[in-house]
Amino acid sequence: MKYVIGVDIGGTFTDIVCLDEEGKVKIEKVPSTPADPSLAMMDGIAKLASSMGKNLKEFFPDVLRICHGTTVSTNTILTGSGAKVGLLGTKGFRDILEIRFGIRENVYDYTVPQPKALAPRYLRMPIEERVKWNGEEVIPLNEDDVRKACKYLKQQGVEAVAVCFIWSFKNPSHERRAVEICKEELSELYVCGSCDVQPEIREYWRMSTTVINAYVGPALSRYIKHLVNSLEKAIHEAISKMENLPAKTELAPETRASLVADSTNGLKSRMQECLTAAIKSTQETPAIVAVEEIKHLQATETETKSEKGGA
Repeated sequence: MKYVIGVDIGGTFTDIVCLDEEGKVKIEKVPSTPADPSLAMMDGIAKLASSMGKNLKEFFPDVLRICHGTTVSTNTILTGSGAKVGLLGTKGFRDILEIRFGIRENVYDYTVPQPKALAPRYLRMPIEERVKWNGEEVIPLNEDDVRKACKYLKQQGVEAVAVCFIWSFKNPSHERRAVEICKEELSELYVCGSCDVQPEIREYWRMSTTVINAYVGPALSRYIKHLVNSLEKAIHEAISKMENLPAKTELAPETRASLVADSTNGLKSRMQECLTAAIKSTQETPAIVAVEEIKHLQATETETKSEKGGA
């Protein structure tokens, strides 16, 4: 029996839904673990496996896919527990983040204060560069400005850096170079550029989205890394068990060898790809393909059954 697992990690509870190939559904609910949400996920999957009379080593080889959604980013914003963010922007456009569209939430209420910018003004660094609306370079990127900004932000103890230049979605060369320099100078920090996060017109939307991405980036990165490490450990244990399958198992030797080799050699890089995609994405529900190789096992078993039926 093969399974697909869906996980919804909330602030209070983590819900695990398991669908088998016959369409039957099993559900587990466990308390969330805010310090490391991946712990609740693995606990829920373990309880799900236990309800079927299996442990994780026995259960994971039958899992085709694990997809999950999380409110880690939303909770980080609501609780104000995100990173200290520095912003690099085109010189002359330092205050876009606070000017916004010049519109209040309640147009006629002058007493309502503006929300505080996630990157305060003293951490918003003007960089000499300019690109026109059609992508044509007007002023070359001043790399010294970028390096000086990095030095200053490091002194201020920032934890993440966002880069957003005017018209960068038309010509991202300046922005990409600035991101490269930031990663060189601030290698231990989370760095992102608007040309990767939201390469669209409207500078406030693009800048604010990029700053939010930087604000939640470190917390989400830590979470995804813990999750991937937990899954990777469980999957490697499952692969080790598959490598020692008894001879009577209905699996062709060459298929078993290929499956184990492919899993062992490709798992780490595949997990890294998933991790990178999840970190770059601003979506709340990054999907992680946990054991795609197991599809070969299902196909082989199906072929074996068909051959037996034909005989």
